[in-house]
Amino acid sequence: MGLLGWLRRSTPKLGTDGLSEALVREATDYVVRMCDPRIALLGRYRERLAPPMICALQFVQQQHGLLEQPVLASPDAWPGTPLLRAIFASPDDMLRVFNQCSDLVEWLNRNPANDEAVVTLGMALREQKTLGMAMQGDVMQRDVVQTTLSFSEHRARIFSDSPATLWRSVARRIVDELAFIALSRFEAEQTSRKELEEDLALLRARLRTFERRGTGIDHLAAGSSVHASVEGRKLLHQLEDNERRLAQMGASSDLLELRLNMLTETLLQPEKYVHIDKHTVCVDSMNRVVEEDLPDGNPISYVTVKVDRTPPLERVLVAIRIPRAIVQPVGLRLDDAAKLLG
Repeated sequence: MGLLGWLRRSTPKLGTDGLSEALVREATDYVVRMCDPRIALLGRYRERLAPPMICALQFVQQQHGLLEQPVLASPDAWPGTPLLRAIFASPDDMLRVFNQCSDLVEWLNRNPANDEAVVTLGMALREQKTLGMAMQGDVMQRDVVQTTLSFSEHRARIFSDSPATLWRSVARRIVDELAFIALSRFEAEQTSRKELEEDLALLRARLRTFERRGTGIDHLAAGSSVHASVEGRKLLHQLEDNERRLAQMGASSDLLELRLNMLTETLLQPEKYVHIDKHTVCVDSMNRVVEEDLPDGNPISYVTVKVDRTPPLERVLVAIRIPRAIVQPVGLRLDDAAKLLG
């Protein structure tokens, strides 16, 4: 059973009834298949991964509720919805983003019975600091530090038919991300091992060359071996350092154990790699952060996601509802069609 299957079946229990043994087992097998299926050859791999897998799933539980109830994203709703006004410059800007999203169009085509798509919208957020004027009590102050929020790179990524199924998809992506981080660590370790082995082979080849031809005057005067030369000693130190580092990595035969340990460490500390936070701020019509009690301030809420991997990831997420009726893919706009027919 795929991850979506076990999330669909068990996610309602997350945050209420705890984690079932079946969920932990299925999640463990899924992550192992993603990272390295050969880990399943190790004895008692499920038992060894069960505690870290529980930690990871509990971390997923804690994220439930971070996303606000999805807001209706339509041109009519834009003027009266502070969040939409903050992240889209205008209703036309919002429609342009939706109409250019091929994934959204495909999802709507695959689900003709749905009148709307419930979506996570990911964006880049820039906080710009400037000096301006602001009221502090009854006095106008100059050179006040102001923060302006700017949202860009809008991408609709996860699509669903309801907030509940949207959460399940988000939960699945978090587990996917942890597996991806572990896999990235595998790759980095393998790359380091390969580089050390190649460097070790080059160093040994250089030593053999020195041993065959000697080391210049030192060899001519005393007939000493390469071990007595300065260059030879440097090479030997490098060889010893490389061999020590390779030994610390373990032999190739221990590779699966090493990867199991890396996967364990990643699942035990999900908060070390994935940082998810909810923010609520008040902004004015210019997207400047203002105090809550100011009349022109409106509260908006969004989630920031930061992932420590290569390359690092930092995005803002909000949940929205996109009506089918407002999505007209580029090249199929009704007003353009009407002009052609006229």
